[in-house]
Amino acid sequence: MKIKLGKIGNSKDALIKIGENSTYDAVTAYKIAKNIANVDLEIQRFETSRDNLIRKYGEKQDEDMISVRQDKIPEFNKEFSELLELEIEVDITMINLEKMSGLTPFDMIAIEWMLELEEVSETEE
Repeated sequence: MKIKLGKIGNSKDALIKIGENSTYDAVTAYKIAKNIANVDLEIQRFETSRDNLIRKYGEKQDEDMISVRQDKIPEFNKEFSELLELEIEVDITMINLEKMSGLTPFDMIAIEWMLELEEVSETEE
């Protein structure tokens, strides 16, 4: 599946949440684990690239904090936007939304790229 890197980066918290949920049936749990394994390296690369950009355009605030310099924000934003829009190919197994539990609407938005929705017929509406 082709997906923008920003979508995967924004799904990290939701993936952690569903990865910690132990109430899924075995097949759903396997699909979730496979998807997490397949995107984990991409999330790590994304975070490394983001951190490198912050260092490139930033300055140390204290021992552990680097902030993007005010005069470099436009350049940082341009490069970061390009990073977010980068399309990558990831092997994703679609998971039926009916099998997912304990998700907030925000979680669903974050992982919508791996959720399979059943079509609702006009008679069901």
